[in-house]
Amino acid sequence: MIFCFQFRCKLAAFISQEVSFRGESSENYGQNSASPVLTYLMSVPPSSIDVEFRALCLNEEDEEGLELLGFVLISLTNNLKSGRHFEVLQAYLHRFLSIYAEYIMRTPELSEKLVELKAVHALYAEKFRHIVQSNLCVLKILSQLPTI
Repeated sequence: MIFCFQFRCKLAAFISQEVSFRGESSENYGQNSASPVLTYLMSVPPSSIDVEFRALCLNEEDEEGLELLGFVLISLTNNLKSGRHFEVLQAYLHRFLSIYAEYIMRTPELSEKLVELKAVHALYAEKFRHIVQSNLCVLKILSQLPTI
């Protein structure tokens, strides 16, 4: 399976690399291996991320672009499953959905992938909230200790 998304934007090339290496239905990434898409996104400034996201799909008739959106949803889902970089993934997900929510909701295949992403996100958001709450409790206890 070879994908020819490289000329659309750099992000498309990384998506192509990830899909061809791991397959569309890949599971969790290993503890020591990072997704090529996530590694790339973390290496560029926020304004470039916005430009990259916007270059993925031009309109609802852009079949290749809609396919790329599906691969991004899969990549975000798999990266969330890894349990790492939740805050960064949350920001990317917010930006991605603010641009493409309408396209995704009008496309049944993408809507299905979004439902899976939502379920995974809810699970890991709860874990993240628990970690934050635990840290807040520790800070509260430590702040009440007398100073020496």
